[in-house]
Amino acid sequence: MKKHIYYLATLFIFCSLNNFLTAQEIFTQKKTSKIAYAEKIYLQLNSTVFTSDQTIWFKAVVTDVNQRPTVLSKVLYVDLINFDKRIVSSKILKLENGITDGFFDLQEITALIPGKYMIRAYTKWNLNFKEKFVSKQYIDIFRPTKIKTSEKAIRNIVISENDNKQLELSAKVFPKVINPKFKGKLKIYLTIDDKKDSIIIRKNPNKEYTFKYLLPKNSIKAKIDVQLDSIKIKNFNYKSFNSFSKTIAIDKNFIDVQFFPEGGKLIDGLTSIIGFKALDYKNEGIQVNGIIRDNSGLIVTEFKSNQLGMGFYQLKPNKDKTYYAEVSVNTLNYKFELPIIHKKGYALVAKSFKDLFKLQIQSNFTKTDSLFIRVQSRGIIYNSSKVKCKNGRVNIGFKKNLFPEGIVTFTVFNNVNQPICERLVFNYKEHSSRLKINTNTNKKNYTQREKVILKINVNDSLQASKNTSLLVLNKEQLGNMQLKRTNILSYFLLESELKGKIEQPNFYFDKNNKHRFYAMDALLLTQGWRNYIFKPTEEKIEFKQQPEKGLQISGTIEEYTKRKRKKPLQLTLMAKGKKDIQANVTTMDSLGRFSFELNDTYNDDLEYLIQTKNHRGRKKALTINIDKSKPLKVNFKKQEILQLAEKHNSYVIENRKRFVKENPFKVDENGFVLDEIIVKTRLLSPIQEKMTKEHGEPDVIIEDKELVSKEEKWMSGLYSLLLFKFPDDVKIIDVPYPEIENNNTSEFESGNNGEKTSLVRGTDLGFIIKDEIIINIVDFTFQKKPPLEINADSFSYAHIDGSLFTFVIVDGEPVHIRDYHLISNIPIEELKSVEIIKNPKYQTKYLDDVFNITPNVLPNFSFINIYTHTGRGFYAISNTKGIYKNTLPSFSVKKEFYAPKHENLTKSDWDTPDLRSTVFWKPNIALGKNNTGKVEFYTDDNIGEMLVIIESISNDGKLGYYETTYKVNKRNTKI
Repeated sequence: MKKHIYYLATLFIFCSLNNFLTAQEIFTQKKTSKIAYAEKIYLQLNSTVFTSDQTIWFKAVVTDVNQRPTVLSKVLYVDLINFDKRIVSSKILKLENGITDGFFDLQEITALIPGKYMIRAYTKWNLNFKEKFVSKQYIDIFRPTKIKTSEKAIRNIVISENDNKQLELSAKVFPKVINPKFKGKLKIYLTIDDKKDSIIIRKNPNKEYTFKYLLPKNSIKAKIDVQLDSIKIKNFNYKSFNSFSKTIAIDKNFIDVQFFPEGGKLIDGLTSIIGFKALDYKNEGIQVNGIIRDNSGLIVTEFKSNQLGMGFYQLKPNKDKTYYAEVSVNTLNYKFELPIIHKKGYALVAKSFKDLFKLQIQSNFTKTDSLFIRVQSRGIIYNSSKVKCKNGRVNIGFKKNLFPEGIVTFTVFNNVNQPICERLVFNYKEHSSRLKINTNTNKKNYTQREKVILKINVNDSLQASKNTSLLVLNKEQLGNMQLKRTNILSYFLLESELKGKIEQPNFYFDKNNKHRFYAMDALLLTQGWRNYIFKPTEEKIEFKQQPEKGLQISGTIEEYTKRKRKKPLQLTLMAKGKKDIQANVTTMDSLGRFSFELNDTYNDDLEYLIQTKNHRGRKKALTINIDKSKPLKVNFKKQEILQLAEKHNSYVIENRKRFVKENPFKVDENGFVLDEIIVKTRLLSPIQEKMTKEHGEPDVIIEDKELVSKEEKWMSGLYSLLLFKFPDDVKIIDVPYPEIENNNTSEFESGNNGEKTSLVRGTDLGFIIKDEIIINIVDFTFQKKPPLEINADSFSYAHIDGSLFTFVIVDGEPVHIRDYHLISNIPIEELKSVEIIKNPKYQTKYLDDVFNITPNVLPNFSFINIYTHTGRGFYAISNTKGIYKNTLPSFSVKKEFYAPKHENLTKSDWDTPDLRSTVFWKPNIALGKNNTGKVEFYTDDNIGEMLVIIESISNDGKLGYYETTYKVNKRNTKI
């Protein structure tokens, strides 16, 4: 009953007032915010929990600000990103009327490490809005088999109290679980709440690594990291490959309660509504109740939260008093101070009635001030009203039908246009703005492997065309997960508009939840709370990125970007895939820009070549610069990385049983369960895996995002970047090409100081290859002799200190010595990573490939391994002036969800278990003229209640969400 205090009190306030103004109903909508031009991207996943042998299925719906399927973008990018902020798999998908679908086959991802992952989706157009409209969902990937105690690198974790009654954290660490060759001292990293520390430990007399750490007072949780830095990775100081971590709850009784005055502040003498939110040690909402006392101990009011830890109460504060809350949870008592009370200011009260939003503004600052009220939703202003205070009060109402369904923001400005208070409310339109979905099945109860016939009807008054999906899950395994996951209603109407993580988003849209309106108000009072600091609010609206209409290659001709062309310049494109050859011709504009539109190509990298010609059709040697987007920065929420595991996740348990049945002879592998991380190796492509196996781990790695971020405009390629940005890791030497005599002893200039140096063929000072190239091991310079034609007096050579010669290997294939002068200009954008091995295994493997001889010297070589995004080797990226060669990734191919058809079963068919984690998935259901569709599928061997989820969107932006269930019983006789 207490939770209705706000409604009764506020109703009394409004009903006692008879001087309500009504805002003008006719108002021209105006986009005043840049976000009003953005696209929203909803990802529907088949689950948020997976084992690493499964497939992630997803559907994407991309809309404009009015929730209509987008007409701007035709290309969507979807990435799977691990807890180390690395993209492990990417998809490029074609949008058809704002809709697409795809998958990530986890078994195909090399060295996939279980843990917390993020799936993000974005369009190039949305890069105009930075991170605001990059869609993100977090998922958990478990290993398909249970981790053994002997495989854990951190064991025997104990939290104890010492003689001084301080808490100590102790544990045993087994680094050889991570690296069997590990020796010496060990560094442990600790994260206690938000503070980081590290300790060095050595073996004790029992030859064990143990440690004790004194915990700060009031610590909530601690994370222990064992990181064995075997490789120096030049990637924004990221160094750790081999690691294991464990998160421990220190204070499971921790409670934090925060208070949020409606409108922003508590003002002396002005009655306010105060929202509150209670969080536990896992940063999740927890149900609480309590009382508010003043500084004299007098009880002022009582309050009680809902099941998500949120609620609100009413308070008329007095500046001469202080207030605090006493909260009781599980017989434990807690005390929290309320926000400070301001002497002067404004208080805002908003209330939702059947057809109206009513606002009351109170002020003890002025009695007759003029104020402005702006009402907006999704970046669009729907109403702007000028009002005048009478006796320090304003009362005004706004008809709900003026605004769309979703969050509506009321902002109050003073007479100098400064925002003084703000309130978010939710405009429910459950009957007029949503699609109506109904289903019926041929039966309510089924047996194992029986056919289900499901009829679906999606209807609304306008009969607009719709896109509808169907997902069938095991409710007993995934029922709790379903409460926490995003759906099409919660995303578009709530989550895309409100910052922060929303627990159980469907809680606010479940029509069976009679408390949903109260819960929504509590959510917006807390998570949507605003406290304004006066600052300019004008926003400059400009767009650097243009929407993509398909596969495209664009760029500039460098020589014409600084001066206008006099005559037309023609560019010819040839693009070749495995099954498709395209040709196109375009002309450059006056600013030196050009663009080619390509045909839709799927699952096939396109090799393309661009040739420049003058107005007479003759080849012209010009510099072609292809447009490249900077890699989108990965923002992985810290709270997601530290989230604790669900120790008794029935879904994971059942999938492990399924895995054992389907793979009875599969060898167990090391892994972890969410908060226990073993990373045995870095994520490698097949080429990297082969090179690492043959020649060992690299000593230095420079990854693509580090290369691109450090490239300057004036740089001409890879070697100029290495020369100026990584001089401690690799030397770039300018090598001359003097002629030499073809005999056993020759003199030549060293290239460093002009001195003459003698070199005898076949001695340990150096060797001659085919009378053309001399490698001088004294000063590591090259000498060149005809007949090879080099249009330069010298070229750049990359060298690793301490080695006789540095081989350059691109995508696993060594570059021949005659082409070393071409390596320096490799475009940075084409590179995935540059890796240095100072002392590789099998050093002489590439001598014949590079020099065509075997020299009479002891091997002392180093490797520079270059990996490109395409993986097609050096000769696919070496470009000459006037000709640009490269590859372009195409659209990712789609595949159909496989669900077996159990027809005409034999006894042997039952020997193969059918334990599908996702029972059925169909991202696009064909609806007939009567908006009705039919879907057929078979049940599997799981028994219990199954959850059917249907989501739909119409071309005019209406949304639909529907859930139903059916039951599967055990079959009495299989055959």
